[in-house]
Amino acid sequence: MREGYDMTHFTEQSPPAGFWKKWRGRLIILGVAGTVAYALWPVHDTATAPTSDQPLLLSSVDVTRVARESAGHDVFFTGTLMPWQQATLNAHFSGELVAINVKAGDTVAEGDVLAQLDTRIIESQYQQALAALQARRLEAAQARQKLDQIKKLGAKGFSSTAERDAASRQLDIHLAQVESAEAALDQIRKQKEDAVIRAPFDGSIAQRFADPGEVVPAGAPLLKLVDMHRLELEALVSSTDIALVTTQQQVSFSVDSTDNLTYQGQVVRINPEARQDNRRVPVYIEVDNRLANLPAGIFVQGRILDANPVSGLALPTSALQQTATGWQVFVVNNNHLEAKNVSRLFDNLASEQSIINGAVNNNDLVVILPTSSLADKQPVEFMDEG
Repeated sequence: MREGYDMTHFTEQSPPAGFWKKWRGRLIILGVAGTVAYALWPVHDTATAPTSDQPLLLSSVDVTRVARESAGHDVFFTGTLMPWQQATLNAHFSGELVAINVKAGDTVAEGDVLAQLDTRIIESQYQQALAALQARRLEAAQARQKLDQIKKLGAKGFSSTAERDAASRQLDIHLAQVESAEAALDQIRKQKEDAVIRAPFDGSIAQRFADPGEVVPAGAPLLKLVDMHRLELEALVSSTDIALVTTQQQVSFSVDSTDNLTYQGQVVRINPEARQDNRRVPVYIEVDNRLANLPAGIFVQGRILDANPVSGLALPTSALQQTATGWQVFVVNNNHLEAKNVSRLFDNLASEQSIINGAVNNNDLVVILPTSSLADKQPVEFMDEG
């Protein structure tokens, strides 16, 4: 509005007659022409894919190095570690536990005295049995002496055959009584020996069930001894995978999935029957534990390694791009992409890795997720991530 313009003198004026009729046709023609021109005008999309002359921007997470590896149809399992050898040491007869020399965690050697039962009653029984045996031996010696006398008298015609036969039967009875007395004494002697509980093998005390002064019944458990130098891993394998497992196969397993420690073993036995509760087949694996760094009774996860793995170059399966003639990967070389034809030898579904061969070398840098817009010889640049 111009300065000083007086709005009170403004008077609205209508266009002259026929004005809109005259221009209506012209506006329609202009609108149609504009629509046609827009449709025919070339469109420049700012989001079009880069041409082969435009550098492709990459970061370190977009590429990976090819590595030479071996892979196969590994069989995955869960299982429990158990001692290869273990024994529960029981009381062979009822009595008072007068001594127990070890506690849980102690290491013992074969033959070590671990516990002692009261033998006072057994000692008395032993002395009685020993005296009985001596009496039976004396009676047998007297019977033998009498038989010898009758035989001498018989040679001179002073004894009959009946007397000699009777003396011989008496000797046989006394000899049988000697044998019975010796067996009774041996039994009591064995009880005396059983009163001393010794370690049957080198190992560690896993549990102690009684204390000195307790009166324990015959057969009562006193100690549990385990050999931790070797462990047995009972692995439960799916029935669909058991055909892939044979003895002597190598095994790799871990105790805690949060660390990178892995342990090795070897399949030694395969159960012929699946468990009824879960239809999984127990496979028994020997584990060398001479360093004693694995405890028994823990849960583990692992895999039985394929006995005939496939060797080649490993890279993420996502780096493979299918073409009309096969598979290819894009290798970054001298700041350019190179399309390389490859063959897929093996796919590891668990690790999402593939074993390949072809026009790719170990340690080559490849694009992990190639798209259809990538082109051979296309220049690339790596973004500064510092």
